[in-house]
Amino acid sequence: MSLEPKSGLLTPPTIPSTPISKPGHLSPEYFTADMSQEFYKILLNEWPYSVPIDVEHFVFWSRVPIIHPGMPSCRSAKVWPLIEQDGLWGFTGSNRTPAPRILDHEDDSALVQEAHKECMTFVMRNWPPDRWETAWLVNPLAPFTLSIDAVKLIGDESLKIII
Repeated sequence: MSLEPKSGLLTPPTIPSTPISKPGHLSPEYFTADMSQEFYKILLNEWPYSVPIDVEHFVFWSRVPIIHPGMPSCRSAKVWPLIEQDGLWGFTGSNRTPAPRILDHEDDSALVQEAHKECMTFVMRNWPPDRWETAWLVNPLAPFTLSIDAVKLIGDESLKIII
């Protein structure tokens, strides 16, 4: 039994489109930490892979790109290719600090750090560092998703994230 139609090509199902924003609202060009909730959704991934059982894995889905060449910090000819290759990532709630690659020119290195700020601010706002330890990543191959692994802090001690 073949699933292919007689023409030899599969026809994708027709899915009704949903506008990105409400009528009269413009969609942002890219993600910002204070973006309206109509442009994103945070879901708990109940079946994460390669994550310790005591770590909660959240996925942030965005209707607009989280990394984008139009971001002010990514307009440098050196910075955008680096972000496009490495993505964005960081830690909160611990003594770990993000250490993106340092570039030859100090101004470009500052722009790489600046590119991380919107995601870092968003993660810290939703998973306060006094209550959560997180490791987060925007994979450059999936620029509309932010992956967050989080552990609730217990008293003065925290469960350690294995990275």
